[in-house]
Amino acid sequence: MSVPKSSFEAAMTFGLRGASLMLKVAVPSAMPSIFTGLTQGMSVACAALMVAEMLGVDSGLGWYINWQRGWADFARMYAAVILICLTFMAVTSLLTLVRKRVLRWKEGET
Repeated sequence: MSVPKSSFEAAMTFGLRGASLMLKVAVPSAMPSIFTGLTQGMSVACAALMVAEMLGVDSGLGWYINWQRGWADFARMYAAVILICLTFMAVTSLLTLVRKRVLRWKEGET
């Protein structure tokens, strides 16, 4: 919906129709929005996973944090928190690398 009609018209002038039109015009135009959604969704999923682990399971890092907090072993508790942060940063970095690779055609555009 956000792709300008003129982009479709220009592509049709070059002979694109049907699936080619979608794959060569619509999908590339939607990719920046798709990656924004992936990044936001991943952030929400990580937060929801932590809450779920802290409340409802008998294993996982959320459970481990609560368990160490209960024993007042704050060094291990914060080590688990740092591990979660590093995991989140690694996934975010991977997603950023994929985004840069997929959207390299958009480099330099503001």
